[in-house]
Amino acid sequence: SSNKYTTKGAVKIVTKTKINDKVETTNHNATAIQGLSAGKWEVKGNELIFKNGNSNVIQSKFTVESFSKNRMVLKQDLSENKVVDNDVIKTEGTATIVLER
Repeated sequence: SSNKYTTKGAVKIVTKTKINDKVETTNHNATAIQGLSAGKWEVKGNELIFKNGNSNVIQSKFTVESFSKNRMVLKQDLSENKVVDNDVIKTEGTATIVLER
């Protein structure tokens, strides 16, 4: 049988962005993390894998950094290139998600 998840409630998302040694912090509330609202999940080794909806398409994959009864810390490496007005904007970093009861 597969593991299924749904989300309920709200989460506070804190984003820290560093550009040319200047750090900006933004906060906002959301009802889902990275668009995950319902689907399947599985653990492979130290990875937590989410599949959105009823499909088997991987939506997100996280490394489990630590896990206890009341707290889980997940990490995800980010790398993305976007072209804006013929300029390539490269974004790199690590997303850290802390889930607490």
